[in-house]
Order: sequence, then structure tokens, then C-alpha cells
Amino acid sequence: MREELIQKHFSNQLSEEELHAFHQLKEKDADFLKEVHEYESLMTAVQSAEKEQLKSELQTLERKRKKTSLYSKFAVAASFIGVIGIGSMIFMNSAPSGTRLFADNFEAYPNVIAPITRSANPIEDVNKYFVAYEKGEYATAISGFKQQLKENDNADLRFYLAMALLNSENEDDALLELNKIDPENTGFYPQVLWYKALILIEQNDFNNAKNALNELIDGESEYKKEEAKKLIQKL
Repeated sequence: MREELIQKHFSNQLSEEELHAFHQLKEKDADFLKEVHEYESLMTAVQSAEKEQLKSELQTLERKRKKTSLYSKFAVAASFIGVIGIGSMIFMNSAPSGTRLFADNFEAYPNVIAPITRSANPIEDVNKYFVAYEKGEYATAISGFKQQLKENDNADLRFYLAMALLNSENEDDALLELNKIDPENTGFYPQVLWYKALILIEQNDFNNAKNALNELIDGESEYKKEEAKKLIQKL
């Protein structure tokens, strides 16, 4: 029963009654909460193993290239400014750069939902959008997730909508979606906090980014906890 609840949770198949039972167990049963985190970690590991690792790395590198290209423009401009610009360039190098910190820490979150449902059932409408997300077809995924959310306001589905928006470099809308997610209704809340913090860092909103990182550090999940501790020291 417990394992079935966890599997249904990650495949978005819980009924209202089962969803209530799932959250009750999470709140009152520490062993169940640990099983949820272990299952999530397992799914992430399996997904990472079966995905094309090279493709993921190339996507991350491409994103970093786009984000850091701003610094090349500053370097060219500085060559014309000369001595006058030295003071401001020193300030830029000494202050934390939200864009660079974002690029250094960002990686696309893997699809850990569709592989479960694909292995057992024909691809349903919602699952095909997860497949699109997995393939990097983010426009299709965004459109599909939005349509599904009109019919079923599912927190985990909204998390993946936010991820698809973020991977499409639409950080503002991604942050809006992340802010709508109730921690009581998702198994991805540590991930919500991590990606919310990264977006806030890119926007140079370091105070709110620290709040999100501290909440992640204080939580029970081990997801990105060590990374959060290191990142918060740079803000």
C-alpha cells in the first residue's frame, strides 16, 4: 500500500482520498517520508542513467554560454573605456554576479515521472508532454502542461511547467509558477526552493534567494543541501 502510494504520487495518479492519505503519512510517519525521498533519488538516478548524458551536458553548456556571453560584451566595452572604467570593473569582479552564479549552479531537472508511466501504460496526454520535456521540446511541454493544469491543478505538474519555462529562458514566468506551489501538495518542494533560489540569484535578489536556500538547508530532504550551504556563502 505504501509503495503503491509513492509510485502513484510520482506518476500523478493519486485520487483525492489517496492524496490525503499520502500527505498524512508524510506528516506523521518519518519512515514513509524517508521512503519518498529514497524513491525520488532512485528515479532521478535511473533517469540520469538512461538519458543521453551528452545531450544534457550540451544543453547546460549552451545555456551557460548564452548567460556568460554578457561578460564578453563588458570586456570589449572596457577596452574602449580604459582607465576611467577600471574602478567599475574592479567592483564588478569583487561583487557577486547573479548571472554567473546561476550559470555555475544550473542544470536541467530530469523527468522522473514519465518513465514510470511509460513502462506500464500507453502514453496518455499528460505523459506525452513529459516525454516532450525529456526530449528538450519545451514549447510543446509548456503548452501541454498549461492545458493539463486547466483541467487538474496538480502541484507536481506545475513544477515541471516551471522547469520547462526555465529551460526556455523564461525565468520570470518560471518563478511565478514556482511561487504558486504549496509545499503540502508536492514531493518536489526541495527542488522548488533550489530553482527558486537560482532564479532570484540571477535577478540579483540575494536576500530572497538566501531565504529560499536557508529553508532548503533547514528541511528534511538532502536534495542540494550541501550545494545550498556553499552557494549561500557566495551571496
